[in-house]
Amino acid sequence: MNEQTAEEFLPDTVEGCMAEIEDLEVAIDRITAQIGLYDEGLLDGKPDDWKQRAVGALMHKRKDISQLNREILHIKGESSASQGDLKSEINRLKGCLGKEIAKSARYFAAIEKQREQLQNQANGKSAKMRRVQHAQQRNNYSLTKAKQYVAENCPHLIDGLHACLTMAQAEYNATHIEQPDTPAT
Repeated sequence: MNEQTAEEFLPDTVEGCMAEIEDLEVAIDRITAQIGLYDEGLLDGKPDDWKQRAVGALMHKRKDISQLNREILHIKGESSASQGDLKSEINRLKGCLGKEIAKSARYFAAIEKQREQLQNQANGKSAKMRRVQHAQQRNNYSLTKAKQYVAENCPHLIDGLHACLTMAQAEYNATHIEQPDTPAT
């Protein structure tokens, strides 16, 4: 098998290197955001060693960015060993650091926003559950009151209805059923 070094996979142009650096920065930002969510306990389902592997991936991606920056200097034909270049490289890195700090602030703000959204969703679900439980309690209370009313009043209603029917039957019998003739005296 033919051995290839990492340099063989580097882009040949400054623009290609810059595009690769941008892709790596996006990947770093995504991993950083996921690590933040994981630390907050909002990223479930990850294996125990996930954070360690994610941090390792961050280190490798940052190393790749450094290698791409060296390749850009090589493509431009600049020697990174000259003192003027070192100063400009330091200033460029300071600018990159400022950008990274700004990016990390944006991503931490995004993480905070996602955390708040997840908490609001959880609170919304619990509020909805409280409304459902309250409605169930009202229904149970109404049903209990109806059962109590029937248990208390039905025997009286049935007795009263029975007395009314008995009186009606007696009245009917008295008026409509022929009475035996009694001899007149």
